[in-house]
Amino acid sequence: MFFAYIFGGALLLVFTLWYKFAYAPYQVFKKVGLTSPPTVPFFGNSLDIFKLTDTVAVEKWMRIHGKVFGYYFGAKAFIVVLDLEMLKEITIKQFDNFTERRKEDSGFFYVLRKKANIATGLLLMDKKNWKRVRPITSPTFSAKKMRMVLHQSVEHWEQPELFRPERFSPDEKESRHPMCYMPFGAGPRNCIGMRFALMEAKMCLMNLLKKYKFERAPDTQVPLKTRIGITQSPADGIFLKVLLK
Repeated sequence: MFFAYIFGGALLLVFTLWYKFAYAPYQVFKKVGLTSPPTVPFFGNSLDIFKLTDTVAVEKWMRIHGKVFGYYFGAKAFIVVLDLEMLKEITIKQFDNFTERRKEDSGFFYVLRKKANIATGLLLMDKKNWKRVRPITSPTFSAKKMRMVLHQSVEHWEQPELFRPERFSPDEKESRHPMCYMPFGAGPRNCIGMRFALMEAKMCLMNLLKKYKFERAPDTQVPLKTRIGITQSPADGIFLKVLLK
């Protein structure tokens, strides 16, 4: 009888641990009515992400689950929102409900950062500190003070793999949903360096094109093969001939 109690207790413990760590964490989206890819206990969907890269995995899941779905990295739940109107609601219209950013610090590093007075970047800063710091830093990055990632969805971009600057003409920009192109984010928490980055790019191009002419070298692939990641980049590089004007 004693061993029966021991066996029953061990079985109950195993079931409890399985439920808490291998089952319950992956029921989050079912409870709120969202779909998600099949998960592996303890890994969630991270094996697919490591195998395919996060961008390719999300594109694959989008074709199955639509524009709003969830996935799990380990036991941590993430929601993917690719619906443009919902993105507008989150980043602009209902910004007050989505002000926080996830923190990557563990308890030790969080305490260390606080004790050492090491500031958090604006991107991950909490709501209270962000509201204090943003008005101070924002004017520094304005065009007046300084004198002055193309999406792949064929639904919004015709032949997105082609380099076609005309996509950003006033007429074409007017015909697209404003949330189709967000290289610096959107809403109050968009990238504070947006104006600075654009000004740098324009100044660099202006100085180069004043003195040099650029032509495609034969080693550059046509059509260009790209590497999919957080940002888009050429798989084998771009080779150019630089000629003095």
